[in-house]
Amino acid sequence: MGYTLSEVEDKINILADKLGSDFFPTPVIVNIFETTTIGFIGERLKIAEKSQEVSDDISNLVIPRNIPIILNPDANFPNEYIAPIPIDYMRLLSYGVVYNNSSTARRVKVMKNSQYERMKIDSNNKPNRFYPIVVQQNSIWKIDSGSELTPTFFKIVYCKLPSFADVLEVNVRIVNLSDEAIEKILLMVVTSLFSGTADQRVQSQYQIQEAFRKVFK
Repeated sequence: MGYTLSEVEDKINILADKLGSDFFPTPVIVNIFETTTIGFIGERLKIAEKSQEVSDDISNLVIPRNIPIILNPDANFPNEYIAPIPIDYMRLLSYGVVYNNSSTARRVKVMKNSQYERMKIDSNNKPNRFYPIVVQQNSIWKIDSGSELTPTFFKIVYCKLPSFADVLEVNVRIVNLSDEAIEKILLMVVTSLFSGTADQRVQSQYQIQEAFRKVFK
């Protein structure tokens, strides 16, 4: 199955008819599918952060990149560098700082700006080339590694945002994930749609899963 938006919509409405509920308009299906997908990816990212293994369900969204680091032209103090956040960025999975002599930081601290401001006045916790600080702020990362070496790359592995079909893109794949991942998400969507209706004829969770299996397989 291509899992285009129109195919998914047709299948869900066939299920609606089988399960005795009203048909669902395209914007409702698209909205709950996108919301469910983001939650689905978030759960897999939590597992990846703990196990250091990326699930096949989201592996095509996980990207390694070396982001160039430049001196911040708007810095309020010396040796503040920045790196642009990719426009498709969703969440960092791993990160490191590479210097102009090809050495790397031992451990990078990523923190909020408020934490960073407090740390700057702590003489015992100053950032340095071994333990630089990275602050995510709007569309950039700020990198502070002291003044010993010049940071040149922010080496990251990140999860990018999924690409969804628009409401009018009926012949476009509903999301750029594997068939297996889409099927898992769709079962969650179907369960949410039908468990959320007030129709007294709505079936049990088991019956929903059985109907889903017959329609989508």
